[in-house]
Amino acid sequence: MGKLPWSTRRTSRITLGELVPGELRTVAVVRLGSMVFLSLIVPGAQAQSPKPPEAYSVTEVNAMMGPSMTMKIDRDGARVVVESTIAPQPGAAPSGSSHTRTYYDLQNHKNYTLSLSDAAAVCSRGDFSGDWGDPFEASAGLMKELAPQHPRQTGAETVNGFATKVMETAAGPDHTKVWVDTASGFVVKAQSGSQTILEIKQLSLAKPPAALFAVPAKCNAGPPTPAERVGAATGGNPDDFVDATRAKSSPNTCPVVFRVVHASTMTPITSGFQLGIDRKADDNSASQYKFSSTDDGHMTFAGGGMTEITGQLQNGAMHFPGPPAQFYLEIAFGKGGSGGALIHRQCFGSPSVLLLVVKNPDKLTYGANWVWVKSGKFPPGK
Repeated sequence: MGKLPWSTRRTSRITLGELVPGELRTVAVVRLGSMVFLSLIVPGAQAQSPKPPEAYSVTEVNAMMGPSMTMKIDRDGARVVVESTIAPQPGAAPSGSSHTRTYYDLQNHKNYTLSLSDAAAVCSRGDFSGDWGDPFEASAGLMKELAPQHPRQTGAETVNGFATKVMETAAGPDHTKVWVDTASGFVVKAQSGSQTILEIKQLSLAKPPAALFAVPAKCNAGPPTPAERVGAATGGNPDDFVDATRAKSSPNTCPVVFRVVHASTMTPITSGFQLGIDRKADDNSASQYKFSSTDDGHMTFAGGGMTEITGQLQNGAMHFPGPPAQFYLEIAFGKGGSGGALIHRQCFGSPSVLLLVVKNPDKLTYGANWVWVKSGKFPPGK
């Protein structure tokens, strides 16, 4: 596959920052591109790009992260709704993350995600910052990635009603072909090698109906307090734990042991997952990560400082002799989903115990959270 802006991915991946899971990054948490005005990039275009619209409806098919995903993105100013559908593999039943709808509040940086294929799933509520996956900005990133390869026009075609210029990079393993609308400069279609990774099916710049943006009542009850989340997940006293994604990093260093446990019972999960780490992460590092997965759910970790450390697990536990003040952990449960969070170091012992509390590893959309153990209730070896 060509060199593409994987930071703008969208998949069935979640941001694991709260017991009620955060956004589904279609990318899966998936944040995959669509289109954009590309006057600065496309040869022969104007010298300055017009401002991308803030009201539109886009339907696209995206296969940047593996299985083909159909996405409908509606925006009206600070309100956005993204509906994503992933076709199940032959012979497989649809998963809870195969059909989702996410509501974004861009003004308050909140998002709410519902599984439309699993009525029992909770409405996941979360916070986000920076890029939420705007299709216009995402496609601009795609073309920026291609610019160093000097794409040239090789033809002209009509794609889904759009009159386009066909732009191609040089032949080779990174060969990429894009179809760029001649009127506005947005990308209508992108192909890497022989695979179509993006195709715009419909585009409307009319304001979508207001009813589309009404957040369902089950999402509007208000998020639980951090203490309520911890108590619900651990089945114990929330005072025994600290949210690892919100706490201020401790100034002192200490060895750390990380484990994955089932919610409520707190029994260890010792296998069935992959683990990656970025030891030099900050709040913006996640945009650099590149994740891809095979049909059986095996994930590849790359981008930024991310590296896989699954092979270093000992009976499901990961030992860090002296982690930095903050570090990013990414975990993948095969077809169950994947997600990650920026962890803030806390030293409550030697070693200090970090847990990922998971409601259902087969359906990560049910919720998970990273917590530090304040008490000695969950010692490193148990």
